[in-house]
Amino acid sequence: MAVTFTQTPQDWSPSDNPLRFTFSSAATLNANFSFIVQTYLDGVQIAEDRVFVERSGRAHYDASTVVKNLIQTPARSTSLYGEGGYSNEVYVKVIENYGTPAIDHLNATSSTINVYKACFSDKAWTLYDNTDWVELKFLTNYPRTERMYQLYAQDFYLNIITDSNVNSDLYINIYNSAGGLVDSLTSAMPTYLITQLNLNTDLLTGIGLTLTGASYYTVQVEGSEILTVEFITEYCNNPNTLQWLNEFGAYDSFVFLHNLEKSGDVKESTYGKQFGEWIGTSFDYNLKDVGTIRVGTKQKDKGVIYTDWISQAIQNWLVELYKSPRYYLIDVTGYVDYINVTSNSLTFKQQRFEDLINESVAFDYINEHNGISL
Repeated sequence: MAVTFTQTPQDWSPSDNPLRFTFSSAATLNANFSFIVQTYLDGVQIAEDRVFVERSGRAHYDASTVVKNLIQTPARSTSLYGEGGYSNEVYVKVIENYGTPAIDHLNATSSTINVYKACFSDKAWTLYDNTDWVELKFLTNYPRTERMYQLYAQDFYLNIITDSNVNSDLYINIYNSAGGLVDSLTSAMPTYLITQLNLNTDLLTGIGLTLTGASYYTVQVEGSEILTVEFITEYCNNPNTLQWLNEFGAYDSFVFLHNLEKSGDVKESTYGKQFGEWIGTSFDYNLKDVGTIRVGTKQKDKGVIYTDWISQAIQNWLVELYKSPRYYLIDVTGYVDYINVTSNSLTFKQQRFEDLINESVAFDYINEHNGISL
């Protein structure tokens, strides 16, 4: 009699979706039978749970409930190459526990899987196949039929699961507006589990690429898809880049070309002053020094950014940003503001009903500032 695993999660599974381990035992008819499940993260036990038989000698355990809060939030690298997402190795050990009194008996250990910080919709998770992504596709849902856009001299991120492949090379081709090849480069990449590329133009020139006359470029990692990224160099409408953490735990970017409209709310601290006061030995009434007096203020800045006219495919992708937990707004000078998006509803717009499609995003700057206290 022994524990047998019948289902385990895919290698390279998202941390915040179910990490389902299903197992069975031939000893389930013994008195006081249950399974003891120990969860291990990078070889260290982080939890122990008791699971009872559910059906036909089988039970299941979802490790995401203890794993998801222990994987670090992905960072934004300032180098061309970086560890783009945080991942950990996870496995469970299942022990038969039964008898009078109940004691531990035989056990089995699952295969080890890689879990990375990500969270898909239930539908997307049921359709997810990690073999479609590992070393093949960049971690974004941006429509592959469309060019991506990047403000010149700003950070621009693409993540891909490279699984420590020592043979991964980066291929970049630079083109002018007529489609002529300006320059190209092949670069051996470091061996990261999830590679984050920061394709800032300063970093590209730093590895020897010529960008004079560049209009767009293509990027590919060994064996992966090829993406096309176009530079935005016209700043007359004060464009801003919004970056956010997407469902893959990678940072998506979009350039809002049309306008940034700033506004603010002011909260005040006041007190009520009585009518009349002593001035020397005389009690006088002064209408200009009575009533509600303001003694301090606090201002909350906010704004709305607007896209230019965009395609249905891009708008339907862009609305993914509303469920992100983290945002960065970057102006044309490269200054980064940390913001909270306050738009909480979305519409997937359709070209057949709208001749022109755009999107506006409302947000609050995270910092408040005080007025002078009196």
